[in-house]
Amino acid sequence: MSTSLKHEARTHSKLGASKADRWMNCPGSVSMCEGIADTSSIFADEGTAAHELADNCLRHGFDAERFIGETIVVKNNAFTVDEEMADAVQEYLDYVRALVGVGDELMVEQGFDLSFVRDGMYGTNDASVYRRESRELHVIDYKHGKGYAVSVHDNPQLKYYALGAVGARAVDKIVITVVQPRAHHRDGPIRSQEIDAVDLVEFVNELRAAADATAVAGATLAPGEWCKFCPAAGICPALHSRALEIAQTDFAVEAMRPGELAAVLDQASLVDHWMRGVWAYAQNIVDTGGEVPGWKMVRGRANRRWSIDAEAVPDVLIAEFNLGDGEIYAPRKAKTPAQIEKLLPKDLRKAFNDRLTEKPEGKATLARCEDPRAEIGGGQTASRDFDVIHEPEAMLL
Repeated sequence: MSTSLKHEARTHSKLGASKADRWMNCPGSVSMCEGIADTSSIFADEGTAAHELADNCLRHGFDAERFIGETIVVKNNAFTVDEEMADAVQEYLDYVRALVGVGDELMVEQGFDLSFVRDGMYGTNDASVYRRESRELHVIDYKHGKGYAVSVHDNPQLKYYALGAVGARAVDKIVITVVQPRAHHRDGPIRSQEIDAVDLVEFVNELRAAADATAVAGATLAPGEWCKFCPAAGICPALHSRALEIAQTDFAVEAMRPGELAAVLDQASLVDHWMRGVWAYAQNIVDTGGEVPGWKMVRGRANRRWSIDAEAVPDVLIAEFNLGDGEIYAPRKAKTPAQIEKLLPKDLRKAFNDRLTEKPEGKATLARCEDPRAEIGGGQTASRDFDVIHEPEAMLL
């Protein structure tokens, strides 16, 4: 049954798809998270806003650029749909729409129930397409984030969604796809994997065993990359112990051999996950009336916004403040290069880009060798090119 709730209003299963990588690897995380508010970040809320935009466009046949300049509110945070958000969402819309043929079934934000695996397991798919003639099921997940590129290969979240999308349908072939336009990945912004019915049956058994493991008293705590968004990271004894073990390494960096430096870099993220968790946990204590000596909650900087309907603002400015159209409206603004390119026939696009566009270099940053971006040779960067974080508050936000 399809749901119509806004993304932020939906309930989330403790054994849900988005957390599957965590609880399947660390079964003890479920009980550790009991009673801890799973607070959201500004980046997660922005992702929710982008999903709201995508949902609206898919349901009503709109393109994302139609909503540039409009505001989407998520948890009291107002996000203006800008060109970057619209372009990213449009890539997802184009991919989904291209899958749908005559007689095919498109399902948008469809809720599903997996209680046959274990009670309390359910979720919602971003989009899925069922091709009746070929008995193919395509399950598509949109990721708006750009900080972490999600792999589609054997992704438990995507398999969970696929299991929910199958339902009672006769399916011979399943394709799971991640659309993540704003993150670098060697396989590009759209990444797919084909799985068959046998694979999905095996996953049911794997999912059930992992779910059962979470209910065992003293379930195992296993620190790893999945700690990144765990609300219990700040109080997890296993992560704390591992972080201290790493931190107690001899950090005379200038004396480290390259292999030792690589080993520290490989483990450094666990310390970061723990520190972020401590920060979030302390903030929640203070925010709910508790006390952490020497710390307090303060208001960040906020920009002014219209207190009345934006469409009514020009009439009020003209009638009550004697302003003219030329003072109220911004100068005409051209669309982005990506938006203009879509208007041109393919044989003109190269000339258009050569004549009118350029792509500046991004800031230099350290990355693993398997990262798909080209390597920058030694000595080609200057220190000013790097984003260096000095304040602990900046590191943890």
